[in-house]
Amino acid sequence: MVALKHPVTGIEVARVLIEVSQGYAILDDKRRATAFENAADSLKGWAGTKDVAGMSMSELQKIPLVGKGTAQSIKEITTTGTCERLKQIRAKGVPSLAELLRIEGVGPATAKSLWLNFNITRIEELMEALENGSIDSPGLLNRVKRALANADRIPREALEAVLFPLVEQLRSLSFVDQVMVCGSIRRKREMVKDADVVVAIQPTSENVEALTGACEKIFGEIKSGGERKLQASVRVGDGDRNVDVLITEPSSFGAAVNHFTGSKEHNIYLRTVAKDQGVKINEYGYWRGEERIGGETEEELFEILSLPYLEPEFRKGPPY
Repeated sequence: MVALKHPVTGIEVARVLIEVSQGYAILDDKRRATAFENAADSLKGWAGTKDVAGMSMSELQKIPLVGKGTAQSIKEITTTGTCERLKQIRAKGVPSLAELLRIEGVGPATAKSLWLNFNITRIEELMEALENGSIDSPGLLNRVKRALANADRIPREALEAVLFPLVEQLRSLSFVDQVMVCGSIRRKREMVKDADVVVAIQPTSENVEALTGACEKIFGEIKSGGERKLQASVRVGDGDRNVDVLITEPSSFGAAVNHFTGSKEHNIYLRTVAKDQGVKINEYGYWRGEERIGGETEEELFEILSLPYLEPEFRKGPPY
């Protein structure tokens, strides 16, 4: 069961609705499974990081694909962290198979089979069965290993729900020019570990000091600080996630955003293309020889390299 604190956002509530949907799928109740899955997806899209605890039943039912039944479950989740539907599913003996369902290629039918035939409900139990030969599936073993390697990661939307309101406070500061959340969050990876936030300010000691003070108030604590980087953290569920606030100046904002968005493979590719054209790129700007030819926006980098602009979610490696 997903434990929630209050108030709750649309994304947080949707996580419980998804667990209800998964439970119904395991019970072969496709109609209810689809209804709760659709409601969860719609709630994430329409409410997102907004607090839905104060929404009335009629307001909830105005959200597409949220009916009376799912709206009632949403109200229950916002007051208790769970709902009667999920309790009923658990009362029928269906455990949470959320860990198994996070494995690539494992759907409700496979998770149900693992539970019924092998009494496996957790990823560590599946790993043990694969290693001792109780289950013979090299392909599944590789996917489980990848899942375990990413065990310290959390759903991107869970981190976004906590982070984005704080980033909006940064963006509202009078001396802040621009702000962009970068890294795996901007690339829209499903699972993420931490956050990178690029902040553009005029490069004065007064502004750096003001930003440090503001971050202390917004995040509650600064773990480390300097002229180029501050490290804070946010609480997501039961754990803390690092937030690196990366400081740049407005003329280098695009270069910094490109660099810290990644991926590593994509950055290597761009530097290779740039080198072939006699251009040097890094987080501070773009140069041809000793002449600085850009850095304010990402788009001008792609123009300089004669490459079409690539949306962040597709920056996984050589794309052209």
